[in-house]
This record gives sequence, C-alpha cells and structure tokens, in this order.
Amino acid sequence: MAYDQVMIDEDGEEYPFSSSIDEDGYLYRVSVVFDDRDGEWIILNLGSHIEFDDDGSWLDFNIAPEDMFPSKDKLQDVEILEFMHHCSCNMENAKTYTKDEMMVLYQKYKQITGNHS
Repeated sequence: MAYDQVMIDEDGEEYPFSSSIDEDGYLYRVSVVFDDRDGEWIILNLGSHIEFDDDGSWLDFNIAPEDMFPSKDKLQDVEILEFMHHCSCNMENAKTYTKDEMMVLYQKYKQITGNHS
C-alpha cells in the first residue's frame, strides 16, 4: 500500500497512512507494528481492525470511531492516534480471525448482499 501522509504521536513515533473520504464515510489505512507484527490498521467510521502482513489474520477491535467522535465527516491526526490508543488499551472485546475465517465470512457477506464479484 502506498501511504501519502504521516502522523507523528507525542513520543515522536511516525505512522505512515492514507485516507479516503466520501459520502459513505472515512477510511484510514495506517501502517503499524502491533505486538511486534507488521500490519495495516484499517479505520472506518463504523469499525476498525488490523490486517497482519505475516499471515493475513485480522484483529477486530469491535469499537467504532463514530462512538468516540460522533457526527465527524473525517478525523484529525490527533483523533486517529487517540482512537488507536483507546483500542490498544481496551483489548477485552477484540477478536482475532485467521485468514481462512475471514474468507468464509467474506463469502457469506457476498451471498447475503448478492455481490458476486
């Protein structure tokens, strides 16, 4: 993934990221190292997860940014970092899915929505 922006937290750590904002909401893709694993943190207005590079698994946080930042069309860097910190400190509701589990869920999603592409 090509990242065209960089966030810097209060400790000076850099987070390359890209963003996309449209009428459906926002999407941030943040390059991270989480528990010594490289991945991409996906932040949508309705949810958030990390896709890990090593095995394709997902860590789903079950926390929606819009709950922390209601009625926001986009997030500022400080809000993205605050949300990431909040998720990292509240792992009790997080769930890990293997790559195979995600494929099964994706196939079910396609059946439900009629999206067969």
